[in-house]
Amino acid sequence: MATYWLDLTFQSPDLLNTALIDGHRHTLHYTLRTTKSLLGFRRITTITAAGGQEYLIDWGKRNFTIGGVQRRIPDLKENVGFFSGRRKWNWNDNKPFHIKWHDSKSQLQARGLGWKAIPQFGQDQTHARVIFTPYKHEYFSRNVEATIRVPKTQDASERAFLIMALVYTETLRQDAKRRKKKVWYMGGHMVYSVGHFLITGGA
Repeated sequence: MATYWLDLTFQSPDLLNTALIDGHRHTLHYTLRTTKSLLGFRRITTITAAGGQEYLIDWGKRNFTIGGVQRRIPDLKENVGFFSGRRKWNWNDNKPFHIKWHDSKSQLQARGLGWKAIPQFGQDQTHARVIFTPYKHEYFSRNVEATIRVPKTQDASERAFLIMALVYTETLRQDAKRRKKKVWYMGGHMVYSVGHFLITGGA
């Protein structure tokens, strides 16, 4: 098992502006850089592999670009079941993956929460193809960096697609988590933010 997996560590809590390093050999595999608009909205995340290949996430137009091929994100994913919490992501028509959030230690065999990408077809249906565990802030000990575990022999385009899908999915999860925290009371009314606007409601 140890020889099969490649464990990559995000060097910063900011997943969109960081480097992905081999946690064992300390070699660089990917860098992620994100541009923003004048209003602070995300524009394009460029993921550059150590070999020079570039992969793009266009947040405004909601596109992925891999190998010069551009596809819309809504066309790449779909819900699987009403309450399953799974999303099917598919770059190649014959190799879809199910991505789901897990919060059980038995499911991830790691810190107890994170994303798993599992092939829909083939011999690996019961095993995670890629595992992402998020950054964890610790108050009384060292913070735990986000990591992503991928097979060493994985096709480069498939690996890039799954990294993009997981980074995209985790970023949206963090956005939703931050929105939930932006709730407070003012003058007896509950106030919460939607984008750059404040909305008030009855307490």
